[in-house]
Amino acid sequence: MRDEDIKHADRELADFIWKCNRLVTTWYELKEINARIEVFGVSSPKIRSKEEAKYQRGTQIYSDVPLLELFEEEAELTSEYKKLSDDCNYVRKKLQRMLLTDMEIELLTLRYEHRLTFYQISSRLNYSYTSVYEKLTSLLEIYSMIKC
Repeated sequence: MRDEDIKHADRELADFIWKCNRLVTTWYELKEINARIEVFGVSSPKIRSKEEAKYQRGTQIYSDVPLLELFEEEAELTSEYKKLSDDCNYVRKKLQRMLLTDMEIELLTLRYEHRLTFYQISSRLNYSYTSVYEKLTSLLEIYSMIKC
């Protein structure tokens, strides 16, 4: 197996955690923007002028709300959400095809989610540094060979 393939697989798995976290954040940002659009864009009253609004009880003018900017931001976030979702699903499918054991899942979790070094993983699991390195390298080789 080429060293480049292993490095690429390592980077892809490291990015996977970041992308999944960003996916959740993007989802919440989209929910917030949609709520703002609904409140300010859809339900604002039809009033001809700010002067007219003074005489109507409880009426607010939402002319200062930049609806166009909200729509543009929504479109950008929707596009980002789709890309992140596709990327996360791609890595998830490859990991599912690997049929990982509990120990392999734990190794990958410690390495990529908790961002531990080989040495930290070996001391936590009571394995030698070499065995952790070889096992993770082996997993990366298998991961890089799987096509989706």
